[in-house]
Amino acid sequence: MQVLESCYSRPEFGLRVLVNKSLVSISEYDKIEMHDLIQDMGKCIVQKGKHLGEHSRLWNVEDFKEEMDNNMGTKAVEAIWFTYSKKLCFSKDAMKNMQRLRILRIQNYPFTFPSDSEDGSIEYLPNNLCWFVWHSYPWKLLPENFNPRRLVHLDLQWNSLHYLWKETELQQFLSLRRIDLRHSNRLKRTPDFKGMPNLEYLDLEDCTSLEEVHPSLKDCKKLMKLNLSYCTKLERFPYVNVESLESLNLKYCSSLQKFPELILGIRELPLSFFDHQLHLTELNLSEMDNLVSLPSSICKSKGLVKLSVKRCSKLESLPEEIGDLENLEKLDARDTLISRPPSSIIRLNKLKSLTFGKQKPEDTVNFVFPQVNEGLLSLEILNLNYCNIIDGGLPEDIGSLSSLKELNLKGNNFDHLPRSISQLGALEYLDLSDCKKLTQLPEFPQKLHEIYAD
Repeated sequence: MQVLESCYSRPEFGLRVLVNKSLVSISEYDKIEMHDLIQDMGKCIVQKGKHLGEHSRLWNVEDFKEEMDNNMGTKAVEAIWFTYSKKLCFSKDAMKNMQRLRILRIQNYPFTFPSDSEDGSIEYLPNNLCWFVWHSYPWKLLPENFNPRRLVHLDLQWNSLHYLWKETELQQFLSLRRIDLRHSNRLKRTPDFKGMPNLEYLDLEDCTSLEEVHPSLKDCKKLMKLNLSYCTKLERFPYVNVESLESLNLKYCSSLQKFPELILGIRELPLSFFDHQLHLTELNLSEMDNLVSLPSSICKSKGLVKLSVKRCSKLESLPEEIGDLENLEKLDARDTLISRPPSSIIRLNKLKSLTFGKQKPEDTVNFVFPQVNEGLLSLEILNLNYCNIIDGGLPEDIGSLSSLKELNLKGNNFDHLPRSISQLGALEYLDLSDCKKLTQLPEFPQKLHEIYAD
């Protein structure tokens, strides 16, 4: 569907006709599907009575090679879509003739990351491209005269690029919605985003040479998803317009030093960053090794559904106002230094999964979970493995967790459990393994059918 939307205005009307005639169907994942016979019929129509150079679509890599070898490219070609396994050669003249090319999708199989990037660039790419996908793009640069002003979707995963294009003059990409540069291990800097006012998705995961995102990202007022996970050399974080942001992933950005408008040792996040994050639904701050605290303003992100601070090994606390995140469904704080969750946490009545557990025993402060007071109404999974809980560390009214199905208490140091555990009517799974001091067991609820204990 996205491919059609990049090339046509309001394609849903034409699609509706095709669906009504049972020629295509739309899957639950918004993908267009058709019977193999109808696909074969379409290919036959493209090829019938025409020489190879007159085909409007190329899907066979051998046909593409023939066009390149014999300079057969013409204005008839509108789409190229194939998978290849060997090195490709490109003819500048043949590519120049493809002035109407709108869709270019090249993928390699079996997948190989380009081991040594080729100097220079492919000599020519048509400026009429709307949908540009090329995995394992082998050159360091895009063509110098490549200026696809109609581009909507750019996907160059696993490429050899050092940067996208030279910025001697500002490029204008008013239609660009998506940029996917995942695993661009040689990418050193991002482009200037001022000419991309409609950008919605920017994925820079695992760009391990990237040190800074261009500050003009603040001009992308429609940005909904920003993924910078595993950018291990990223030192400065850009100011991000918060009006539309829904997902922010900073997992394992271990070198990060500068956040929006503030120079921090990444020991804390700026108070102002979350003030207007009304649309943010997912925040991943996992494995930020130096983070010691979160600002209370994070709790103004009322739409937040998922929050992960797992393996933030120096994080000592959660904001006291954490209970204000009324739509939070998953909170993952495993492998942190948090030992006293705020009492307001019990107000998270949509929370389904809560994790403070650790992977192995550690010499840490005794963990104390607050009294439930009939809160946490939707909690189904509670993980407190290896939290060094002693007697009194679990709330006496834990039995009021009416939706709890899975309780993980592995490796703790209590010798008895609260009696109210017998009132956990929905409990199905209980892990008490490696609880070496446990000497007494309470009566267990009737639905419990899986229990682990030494």
